[in-house]
Amino acid sequence: MEHIEASIEIDAPPAAVFAVVTDLCRRARFNPGWAVLGCEPLDGPMAVGARYRFITRRGQVVAEHVSRVAVYEPPWRLVLRSETHPDLEIQLTVVATPGGARLTHAESFNRLPAVSGPPDRPRSFGTLLRQWLMFEQEGYAEAVADETHDALQAQIRGEIHAWLAAIKQAIEADTAAEGRRPR
Repeated sequence: MEHIEASIEIDAPPAAVFAVVTDLCRRARFNPGWAVLGCEPLDGPMAVGARYRFITRRGQVVAEHVSRVAVYEPPWRLVLRSETHPDLEIQLTVVATPGGARLTHAESFNRLPAVSGPPDRPRSFGTLLRQWLMFEQEGYAEAVADETHDALQAQIRGEIHAWLAAIKQAIEADTAAEGRRPR
């Protein structure tokens, strides 16, 4: 089982952080890795069992994703399970800190998604060379797979950090605009 986790300190009351975490459509729009084309609750308000549909675009790729709320424990924990990718679980936790709150985003899944380019994109010489070497040199395929795995994990971790930073910025701006101070 793969597990990637990142946290960020936010200068805002935990309740304000949890409010954004549980507004799934708003939270999705803070992800700098994709554009949200559509987002809607499928089963009513936030509660265990509620489902949400997201339609996103990353580059030229449009994807639909449905998540179900598995755990809803206000004001500190939300767990989402993907119906589109059954082995994906996202846990969001909010913990009070002296300066406000710490938001943690954790993703668990059985395997990283396969890496592939657009089907109409021609293969580079480097790609062809790697494929040839995989067949010709023992152990090369495992090394490339490990390298790809590590690079993909780093990419996901970087995107989660950027997402958390965007959430922090928005919450702190909201808190400042409302004149609230952390508790």
